[in-house]
Amino acid sequence: MDQFEGKTALVTGAASGIGRAMAERFAAEGMALVLVDVDEPGLERAAADLGGEAHVVDVTDTEALEALARNVPTVHVLCPNAGVAPVGPVLDMDKATWDWLIGVNLQQVVHLTRLYGPRMVEQGEGHIVYTASGAGILAVPTLGPYCVTKHGVVALAETLFLELQGTGVGVSVLCPGLVKTGIFESERNRPERFGGAEHEADEIQQFHQAMLSGTGIDASVVADQVMAAVREGAFWILPHDELKPMVTARAESIVNGTNPGGMSFG
Repeated sequence: MDQFEGKTALVTGAASGIGRAMAERFAAEGMALVLVDVDEPGLERAAADLGGEAHVVDVTDTEALEALARNVPTVHVLCPNAGVAPVGPVLDMDKATWDWLIGVNLQQVVHLTRLYGPRMVEQGEGHIVYTASGAGILAVPTLGPYCVTKHGVVALAETLFLELQGTGVGVSVLCPGLVKTGIFESERNRPERFGGAEHEADEIQQFHQAMLSGTGIDASVVADQVMAAVREGAFWILPHDELKPMVTARAESIVNGTNPGGMSFG
């Protein structure tokens, strides 16, 4: 895409973090905003600051997403960005945590793709930006379920990119490392049916949040790269160069049949 003025961008997880930063960047291009989040106070602040429509939606609720698609029929830039990241060893994760994480990080993405993708193809223009993660192309101990969902997002994005050639609809996948967001505090918005928001951060969660706060890059840097990718039609968005040698090592281990090394923060 190269024309943005007056077009519409829909961003989930828009109340904070990467979602809000992307919305700010799209607004700067003159786009109309559709801001979606379950965090009502944060969403209201974002809408007050940036303008646009605010929709309080639990993205794990498929019927709510279908209602959103009825209320917002036309979108030119789609960003299924909302994400959560409960941490801990894979074998310690209970069913409610798996269900919540898959619902937000993967099923949301699938349903927004099926709801808006055909419309974008029909209108002959648009771009979908999938927020994955470095954990979508690497394994990260204590983030196993998160990795599962983000690997799924990358697979969906890459397949759709190949299938949509010549349609006028572009696809990008965002795979950042540490970004200064509240992703490791996402338990605060956990619905009751998935165990509720009452949660005391353990040492593993505190470690990840400290790493993010200490060495993470600003979300605005990521948003600038997203905007450039949409404009240029680029697929891969890797804001952290330090991930690239790890990706190379992983590819070599696959080709050479050696055991995986993954990503380590310790």
